[in-house]
Amino acid sequence: MCPWVEVVRQEIMNPNDEQKQQLIFVPSLEEGPTYRVLSDLMSFPLGSTQTEGTFLLCFNQVPPQGEVAMHRQTAKETFIVWEGEIEFSTLSNGAITRFRAPRGAIVHVPEGVAHAYRNVSEIPASMLVLFMPAGQTEHFFARLGVPVTDRTQPPPPAMPDPVLLQKLLKNSQVQIVPLPEEG
Repeated sequence: MCPWVEVVRQEIMNPNDEQKQQLIFVPSLEEGPTYRVLSDLMSFPLGSTQTEGTFLLCFNQVPPQGEVAMHRQTAKETFIVWEGEIEFSTLSNGAITRFRAPRGAIVHVPEGVAHAYRNVSEIPASMLVLFMPAGQTEHFFARLGVPVTDRTQPPPPAMPDPVLLQKLLKNSQVQIVPLPEEG
């Protein structure tokens, strides 16, 4: 088991497969593997190993004006804004729709829906993000991101190698979506 995760063992049988279930306790959202992914600082307190591939939990810290480009993927995502205010964008009938999500807001993105986000706060914002299922998404961030060993001194934001990025996007079934002209 991972060093940041404490398993609380109980003799509870799963009626479906008769395996013992275990409660998992993670002491902090900032636990687990952490990466600088583009502008964001992303920690993964629960990964596919702990959730049997069901979901991946990310604590995502977004600097002021930090953003992710319009994209779509095969995974589902649920964002819970923890601090700050995030502007989300989506495409509907060829037009961009934008809305602001303040602290406490929840945004669910089904599979294949184009979306983007940007921190419109003057302070760092943070979100809890659930990715379902976990597998490809977890691999994507681990390969794209720069590992962070000291959260107080993370590496600066950086663009990844374009060839690596294209390969990761293709392998993870993520598509960058071109934006229509705004007028």
